[in-house]
Amino acid sequence: MTKERTSTPRVLLLGYLGAENTGSEIRLLTIIEDVRAVFGPDVEITVGTASRANTLRLITESATLSVVEIPYVYPAAVRRLTARHDVVMLVEGSLFKDSWSSALLYLFLWGAWTARRAGAATVAYAVDAGRMKPVNRLLTRHVARSMDLIIVRTAAARDTLREAGVTRSVLDTTDTAFQYRHSAPRPAGRSPRVGLAPVNFHVWPVRARPWGSRELRYHWPYYYSWNAERARRTQELVAAWSDLLVHVVRDRGWEVQLVAMEALDTRICRQILDTLPPEVLDRTHASFAGQRTARQMVADLRGLDYLVTSRYHACVLSMETSVPQMALHHDERLASIYGELGMSDLAIGHDTPHLATALRAGFDRLVATGEDRRSRLAERLASYYLPRCAGNRDLLRAWAHDAGWATVATPQPQPQPQPFPTLPRQPVSATSLVRAAE
Repeated sequence: MTKERTSTPRVLLLGYLGAENTGSEIRLLTIIEDVRAVFGPDVEITVGTASRANTLRLITESATLSVVEIPYVYPAAVRRLTARHDVVMLVEGSLFKDSWSSALLYLFLWGAWTARRAGAATVAYAVDAGRMKPVNRLLTRHVARSMDLIIVRTAAARDTLREAGVTRSVLDTTDTAFQYRHSAPRPAGRSPRVGLAPVNFHVWPVRARPWGSRELRYHWPYYYSWNAERARRTQELVAAWSDLLVHVVRDRGWEVQLVAMEALDTRICRQILDTLPPEVLDRTHASFAGQRTARQMVADLRGLDYLVTSRYHACVLSMETSVPQMALHHDERLASIYGELGMSDLAIGHDTPHLATALRAGFDRLVATGEDRRSRLAERLASYYLPRCAGNRDLLRAWAHDAGWATVATPQPQPQPQPFPTLPRQPVSATSLVRAAE
């Protein structure tokens, strides 16, 4: 089936949206910029989201930008959406992987497959690839075979898709969030502040089932993974983060910003807060997605002096102000980017023995080499990541032109750094959060 061609396509963006995930929200803003830079400001864009209300806190609808809520049981709704569009862009960063949930991968593969059946073009835009079960590798290989353009954000992701048997061309650039260039100067006259961005790896993947415990429900019909071993490892993870936080406050005399990059991370952040003695809690601050906007979260990240992160986009978004950082990771995304940065020595796996000791030692090594790391981050952002961000638009424009769409002939200038807008809400005191919970 072939759609009747118009001069400007109707574009559907499908991603992990509406979940109050800072990285996904900033990606959405930058990808909308890219689509308009390629097809012109009047291109019609539809954003598919799990929560229309959450997404409308980030963007404003207009005659050319609309937001459509997709139910969690999605096949019929996605099929109807793809049938109404000319180009379906898969914009979830963690696209070709199932460590978070096979159901999420199936949403995007279903979107690509139904788009092809309806005669629409399909584009995977600056996405990642990682470990997948054999059946998911098979499905990915089958669906990717008929996709029109696949752009991944690392060479490692490209190689992963090739190893999975994807035979069509896979192009590698980098994540679009690097081009979110608003600057946020560090506040003067305060103690150094260390950001901690934890993730509880041990409740993933989310699995579909007809019923389950309310405490383990992500959103029906999806439930977190859980058993006695996962509970034990969660306690160890919380203890490791708590040990590092106490080390920063007591031994260094600094302050801590506890960062929940996604609203779901608030749970482990509160578990960490519950372990802290009062004098440490008083020097701990909180930036929780859902309570702060994505733009405010970015401002908080860029005002840090150091960062320890389990979230990929905390790494990416803090790089604008060259925040020295290290990672506690559970999959290939942070390991890959730290390899690109030449900082693999500061990427610690979540299954490292004696995790608390390793995390503290890594942080002390980060502080000792902080200025070198800061220079390295600034250089790599300017020489590597920003040019490759521009490459996303260039590749999309070249493909669209070859496909017969009308495109903007002259590339739009990259946005220049601007002062970050004044934000009305201040970071929340961790002490107040704990007291409110009580």
